[in-house]
Formats: sequence, structure tokens, C-alpha cells
Amino acid sequence: SARSRVLATPELLEAILAHLPQRDLLLTQQVSHLFQSAITTSPRLQHLLFFRASPASTSRKWALNPMLRERFLPWFVTPTPGTPAPGYSAIEMLDGLDSASSREAFLRAEASWRRMLIVQPPPQTLRVVRFGNHQREDSAEEARVSFEEKGAGGVAMGVVYDITESFLRSR
Repeated sequence: SARSRVLATPELLEAILAHLPQRDLLLTQQVSHLFQSAITTSPRLQHLLFFRASPASTSRKWALNPMLRERFLPWFVTPTPGTPAPGYSAIEMLDGLDSASSREAFLRAEASWRRMLIVQPPPQTLRVVRFGNHQREDSAEEARVSFEEKGAGGVAMGVVYDITESFLRSR
């Protein structure tokens, strides 16, 4: 049939899938092996899902990953004077999962959100600064992580989540 021929043509299937909203595109991988293969092997679709870095451009404009912004809002809020930065309770509540099994599935090492880039084009370096105050003594610790040679393509949400959780748990 005509439908079968269209779906069997990689370029046409990619063009169709590229019109889906980001969340639908991500979930479409569960529909069939054909769709999963098309999505995981297409640089264009991987870019739309924030799994692959966009080509370098002269534009300095960044595009935030809308799925991550919606799900991990505390990481996308800029604290203002008089308003504290989100703490560990924000992380504990962010997923809104009721059962232990749902939470375990969400936090598993293979979860797709962990590989998603936070912005396009992605930064190649993550700078982490940890501020502290102990006995009226201010301190700051700084670390930089480069993603240029790791093949990751840029800073992914899993790394940022793990660093944040580690810092907040050590308080």
C-alpha cells in the first residue's frame, strides 16, 4: 500500500516524525521497532529531541529544552534577591511520583532525560561553583567539567542533576 511505502522510505518517515511535538516524538519510539530505529538513527530527530548537539552556528541565541524545563523547573529558575535558591526539598518534589517503583523508573541510569542536552547549541564546559558559609567565613569551591572530548556533544541533564543532588545531600 501507499502508506507502507511511505513508512518504509527513511527520508519520508523522518519528515513525518519531525513534525511531532517533542514529547510525542520521544514516546513514538515505543510504537514500533521501525519508528524507534528511525528516531535513534536520524541526526535531525536526535537534534529535535536534544540528544544530539545542533550544528555550531553564528547565532548566540540558545533554545532551552522545553521537556527538561517543564520537568526540572528548579534548575531553570534564576534566584532573585530575597528569594532563596531551590533546595533539596525541590528535588524531592520535582518528579511528583507517588510510588517507589515510579520514582525508581524515573531515576534509573538509562532514563532518556539523563542524556538530553539542556540547551541547543549546548555548552561544552560546565562550571560548578559551590558557595558556603561556616562560622561567618564565606567560601567558594569551583570545578569545571569539559564535554568536548567525551563524545557527549555537550552538557546533559543527568550530569547537572547528579552534581546538584550530591551537593545538596552533603549539606
